[in-house]
Amino acid sequence: MGLNNTPPLGEDFIKTNFFLLEKDYKEIVEIQSGPSTSPPQYRSDVHTVVSKRILFHDMSYLTCVELSNQDGQLLQYYYEWYNPERVLIMKFHAHYHSPDTPEEIRRFDPFHIHKKDSPEDLKLTVREANEELRGIRQIINFIIQTQYAVKYY
Repeated sequence: MGLNNTPPLGEDFIKTNFFLLEKDYKEIVEIQSGPSTSPPQYRSDVHTVVSKRILFHDMSYLTCVELSNQDGQLLQYYYEWYNPERVLIMKFHAHYHSPDTPEEIRRFDPFHIHKKDSPEDLKLTVREANEELRGIRQIINFIIQTQYAVKYY
């Protein structure tokens, strides 16, 4: 299966209404526009690409890039959480890798998490299947609970 033929992520995965998201979470300071992003040339089914940056009260932030089809179903997303010093903490991705990508990477497609194997691992080389934190609200709730734990530990 080529990348252009990969299905949407599922009927529960629709493009995010960032306006509502900002209203629903008091922990969000603001949601800013991210860098402009063009649809990838390898996917003719991408109708919309949205790029946002969600800033939290502790000054950490989540970058969000969503690719959706004309029906608003998500085809891919890339959510990446940074600390206030702009150091990447964790990546939450949902996309398929090309068939020529090594199996040890593709085996986690489409939902996977990138984590560090040490504090020095700035490339987040550890990949894991993501069975629980798949939607943006689940990911934001995880971030908020983690912030609480760190603050009161």
